Amino acid sequence: MPKPLDPFWEYGEPDPPGNRQHLSCKLCGKKMFGGVNRLKYHLAKIPGNEVEICPEASEELVVKATKALEEFSTNKDYTKAKKKEMASRSTPRGSTPTHGAMGVSLVRSTPHNL
Repeated sequence: MPKPLDPFWEYGEPDPPGNRQHLSCKLCGKKMFGGVNRLKYHLAKIPGNEVEICPEASEELVVKATKALEEFSTNKDYTKAKKKEMASRSTPRGSTPTHGAMGVSLVRSTPHNL
């Protein structure tokens, strides 16, 4: 089952049709690259992030888009923390974590007779 579309697609239109990374703001016509997340910055009137602010976004829409961006950031931080926690649980106490394929340690060995 496909992931449901973000509600902010109501304010953006793929340009060209079918390419959801290139879109146009339905309010002001500004074209941008980066999908619906970049559109949220545009609508929230947050400068930077390689988009211009939307001169047509209402204050209500600015608040809505800002809140959506804050929730996204919080969820992203939560996911990172959970992954870090899971990684720390999988390393046995007293051992050093290994990295790479087949659990090969990336620690460089040195000759004993230097």
